[in-house]
Amino acid sequence: MYIAVTPLIHSIRGKDTFTYTQPTDLATVVVGQLVWVPWRNSIKLGLVQATTSVAALAKAKPITAISSIILPPDYRAYIEWFAKFYAISLSHAYLAALPNFTQRTLKSSEATFELFAPQNPDCLNTTKLVQTDTQIIDFLRQTIDTTKGPVVVLVPEIARLQQLAKQLKLPESHCISSHSSPAAQRETFFTLLAKRAGCYLGTKRLSLFPINNAEKIIVIEPEDFSHKQWGLNPRYHVYRLTEYLGQHGTAITYLSYCPRVEQYNAHTIDPSWLQPDQIKHQVRFIDMQGQQHLSLQAQNRLAEAKTAVVWHQHKGRADLLICQNCSSIVQNRQAVVCQVCQSPRLHIRGFGTTDLVKELHELFPQRKIIEITKDQAAPVIDYDDHPIIVGTSALKNSLDWTKIDYCLIAAVDYLLSLPHFRAHEIVLQQLTWLKYHNSEMDIQTYVPSHPVFQALSQTWPEHWFRQTLSERQQLRFPPAGDRIELRQVKTGQRKNIRTLADFPDDPHWIIDRES
Repeated sequence: MYIAVTPLIHSIRGKDTFTYTQPTDLATVVVGQLVWVPWRNSIKLGLVQATTSVAALAKAKPITAISSIILPPDYRAYIEWFAKFYAISLSHAYLAALPNFTQRTLKSSEATFELFAPQNPDCLNTTKLVQTDTQIIDFLRQTIDTTKGPVVVLVPEIARLQQLAKQLKLPESHCISSHSSPAAQRETFFTLLAKRAGCYLGTKRLSLFPINNAEKIIVIEPEDFSHKQWGLNPRYHVYRLTEYLGQHGTAITYLSYCPRVEQYNAHTIDPSWLQPDQIKHQVRFIDMQGQQHLSLQAQNRLAEAKTAVVWHQHKGRADLLICQNCSSIVQNRQAVVCQVCQSPRLHIRGFGTTDLVKELHELFPQRKIIEITKDQAAPVIDYDDHPIIVGTSALKNSLDWTKIDYCLIAAVDYLLSLPHFRAHEIVLQQLTWLKYHNSEMDIQTYVPSHPVFQALSQTWPEHWFRQTLSERQQLRFPPAGDRIELRQVKTGQRKNIRTLADFPDDPHWIIDRES
């Protein structure tokens, strides 16, 4: 029987109910069997109650438990590495709130605990700030040429994986993603286990391999959403996994256009590659007071540009209630007066990519209008036709940005107004990436004096990061405190994520505490 503490503890999907037992000492959160479940070609780990009948579950789905079934040699090394990798101890501060979770019986079809180890102040991780893709390629080539052992490079998207593999001239067997063949994944796993030299490029799937045996690990754009596993178990984040390695002796290098606040707090930030004189980009802010969906300035620049991008915050509609007096965004949609200045001049503003496409067809009937969102496959774009491309964040890895002449941020105020402590950070990361990939960019906003826009105008907005970190320390938000969130998904309603707002009388669904 294995006794382990894991940063990712998952119940096993099925009709059975699992009860997590009370921890017996400070180094143990859950006592149970480490179970490996092949599920749709992915890996799922679970720590289940010792009295749970593994044999009963094995009838429905193939299950292999270390303590009860003899494993094939190939899988034994895989599972033993997972057990060793995740066998960490949590501090006493973490255990203070754990009994609320461990005594709960999980009756939903799917539930997830996310527990993270406290940060190590002696972490050796380094974040290098970049401005161009060329800087990333040059750094990777130099690292590969000067490193004798294996080098692991983690990238956010499959499209980006293919681009880098072509530029670095890596064989297909050295590129690991969810689409890779089982044979390639198996070969890469045992190659890393044996610490043989070579460069291995992969998406978040590669982070589940024994990358701690690599001599150097490089994570490209850890702030990208694609580094997080959302839908399937196990749920994990590449940044969390690599941070754990960095806190236990493995040096990780992160390449970021705009880092996470956690990186600013724990890493050595290297801004030496930032050269404002050599990067020609122009960012303008358009005040949307009294304007329509597309301002007159944006219409004129779209007409002049050969190939243009219109970036929007989301697909569909999401109306905002905006004060015409002070430009504040009112969170309460039923409000009668502004919460800031008490003005009754509240007006509804809001539109989506569908509205933009219709309006652009009316304004430019001779131009080709292309819409790209995550709901549809990216079409083949002929840049010689000089189209206007409308889309959301799905545009990031779907375009050849060297052929884009102008970028318009149609709306971003809605993202700034979201009631989430990372809202401003996420907007700054997205806009910084767009700024460095476009020579000319306009941002339509009702609040042009917003601190995020002021930070965007700077080459390295260290003051903004320092102030944001101070605010989070006062509120005990990450990285000053850890947020443990239990999400429950009802059967047949996978999109219905229940949080603390749905359980006002139960304070244990979401817990914040200091590390």
